[in-house]
Amino acid sequence: MKSSALKIGSTIALVNVAGAIYEPEKYNTAHRYLQKLGLKVKESPTLRTVYGYLAGTDEMRAEALNWAFDDTEVDAILCMRGGVGCTRILDKIDYDIIRNNPKIFCGFSDVTALHSAIFSETGLITFHGAVATKLHDEYTLNFLRRAWFDTELLLLKNPLQPIDLQEKYPIKTIYSGKATGKLVGGNLALLTSLLGTKYSYDYQEKILFIEEVNEATYRIDRMFSQLRLAGVFERVSGVIVGQFTNCGSKSDRPSQTLEEVLNDYLKPIKKPVFMGAMFGHISQSFPLPVGAMAEMDADSGTIQLLENTIV
Repeated sequence: MKSSALKIGSTIALVNVAGAIYEPEKYNTAHRYLQKLGLKVKESPTLRTVYGYLAGTDEMRAEALNWAFDDTEVDAILCMRGGVGCTRILDKIDYDIIRNNPKIFCGFSDVTALHSAIFSETGLITFHGAVATKLHDEYTLNFLRRAWFDTELLLLKNPLQPIDLQEKYPIKTIYSGKATGKLVGGNLALLTSLLGTKYSYDYQEKILFIEEVNEATYRIDRMFSQLRLAGVFERVSGVIVGQFTNCGSKSDRPSQTLEEVLNDYLKPIKKPVFMGAMFGHISQSFPLPVGAMAEMDADSGTIQLLENTIV
C-alpha cells in the first residue's frame, strides 16, 4: 500500500508519539523548514504536551497518530522526535484508519516501533527518515523532497563529494554481493524489543537495515546475538548497517570493536552486507522507504529502489 505524492501547498501534520520536547523554539524551527519545502503545517492538538519524559499520556499520543491519519486536511505525517514511548502505544493505534487513509509517515529512532507495526498490520510503505527536529541540513531536506514529492526510483548512496563527507562516512563491505527484497529495519534496540510480538517485522527475504546510538559494544553484541538466535539473519536476503553514533566501549577495559562484532555476526551468514550508509543519528541522512522493493549492492554501498514508493 502506497501514499500519494506531495505537492507545493500540501499539508503535513506534526505529531509527537514518543519523548517530550522541552524547548518551545524547536516547534518554530520545524515549521520554518517544512515551509521551506512548500508545505503547510498543522499541529496535532496535543503536540506540545509534556508528561514526564513522554509527550503526553499513551492515549494522547496514540490518538494524535489516529487523528493525523483520519484528518482529511492532512496529506503527510512527520514525527517531532524519537526518544522513548512508541512501543507503549502500538496496541492503541487504530490500524483500520491507517489502511483506509494511507499517507506519508516519517520518523526514525524510537519511531522504528511504529514503522514495524504499521507495515506489519497494514502493508503501508512508510519512511525511516529525519524527524522534525533534524531538518536543518540541506542534504537531508533534498532527499526528503525527492522521496515525498517525486515518483522517481531513487538510488540511495553516500555522496562522493565533498571529500570530507566521504571520509567521515566510508563504506565498508562485510560480505560481497547483491541482494533484492523489501526494506525493513530501523533502530537496533527497537528491533530486538519487538521480537516475539505481532508487531515485529516478517524478515523472510527482506533487506534489513540497522542503526544505533549511545550503546556500549557489549550491549550491541547482545542485541545482535538476540537477532541471530531469533533466526533473523537466516531469513533476510541482505543487511545494510547505517551509522552507530557514539557507540563503542564505555570503559578502559579491553573490548571488541564495533566492526569486530559486526564481522562476528554478519560474515558467517554469507549474504551481502555493507556498513557505513548515511542513515541514523546524524545530521546528513537519506530516508529509507520501509516495505519498498530494492536492490542492495554490498560492493558499491548502494540501495537502488525497484518500485515507486508514492503514487
